[in-house]
Amino acid sequence: MSLENKATSFLNSNAARIVLLCLLPLGLSFFFWKTYPFSTELAQKTFSLSSLSPIQRENVDLAARAVDKRVIQPGEEFSFNGVVGPRSDGRGYRAAPSYLGPDSPATVGGGICLLSSALYQAALESNCSVTQRVPHMRTIASVLPGLDATVWYGSVDLKFKNAFKFPIQLSTECKDNNLRVRFLGPDDAPKQERSILHTFVASRTRDELQVEVMKESSGKRSLISRDLYRVSHSGISYSESKAHRSR
Repeated sequence: MSLENKATSFLNSNAARIVLLCLLPLGLSFFFWKTYPFSTELAQKTFSLSSLSPIQRENVDLAARAVDKRVIQPGEEFSFNGVVGPRSDGRGYRAAPSYLGPDSPATVGGGICLLSSALYQAALESNCSVTQRVPHMRTIASVLPGLDATVWYGSVDLKFKNAFKFPIQLSTECKDNNLRVRFLGPDDAPKQERSILHTFVASRTRDELQVEVMKESSGKRSLISRDLYRVSHSGISYSESKAHRSR
């Protein structure tokens, strides 16, 4: 019997029907994960791009396009560097001021830390599990201290895991001079409580600022981070006693 006849015979057999019945749920599951609509908002952050230079805005927009529509399965870890990839001239990124140590040198991809910071805040508020985050060494004007997340390809990353039992989709777009980041669940996802982030100035001197971030969930607060920054005297000022509330 030829190979073609053997294949035809198998496809017409009961064994083939059993195999197909076993594979059907897997196929349907794959189709579900790929096509199911994501319309339940789990977290949302909006940042103005007005303080950034035109080139920085281009870099942020390019990185946002790389992240947009990314689906994270339950238990899967998201890596900013893994998704966005290297920031290079060949990939469309341009040199722009970045907050590297105590200086602001022009680096390729400068400005995209605004996107990583927005993702970090949304991850906290949606109650995803943040597994890696590094603050800037000094205060920056575009993001409150304690709520920032710097990234540098090959060394410093932002990572978080989907702690839900359903997939989530990241929506990231630059529109009307704003960066908007949303974490979305499936249409029938159960209602989730959003956490509220509070930042407090724990101590400060003329040149240093220590900030604590608390996450409030179900009426309880827990310490998320305690970060020490060099103060950028050309940036915004911070009260020593006032608590900043991030929504």
